[in-house]
Amino acid sequence: MISPVLRPALWSALLGAVAAAVLATPAYAEPPLPNTIPDAGARPVAAAGLRLPGGMAPGATLPGTPGPPTSNLGDGPLAIQISAAEAQFGALGDSCSASASSAPSRRRSWPPPTGT
Repeated sequence: MISPVLRPALWSALLGAVAAAVLATPAYAEPPLPNTIPDAGARPVAAAGLRLPGGMAPGATLPGTPGPPTSNLGDGPLAIQISAAEAQFGALGDSCSASASSAPSRRRSWPPPTGT
């Protein structure tokens, strides 16, 4: 007879071994023989365009949603301000690069030279 002290440990070991054996068996996931890819056949052809729920056709907009702009956006006052600022920024960059190339180099070498 098995000791009552060891009985819970033996039951848990037995149940753990059964669970491990069941979970570690990949044979249940195998497809049935023969292992061949089924014939894909002919693909279906779309008979009409896509209709969305609510009867809206693709590309149609809902009432109240903004549509494409009707005027050229490059002609507005904000676009003019932005292009003027870009031109000013470009001129500043050109003048900085020109002054940097004409000025003598003031970079120090590292490590600084010793005085001995």
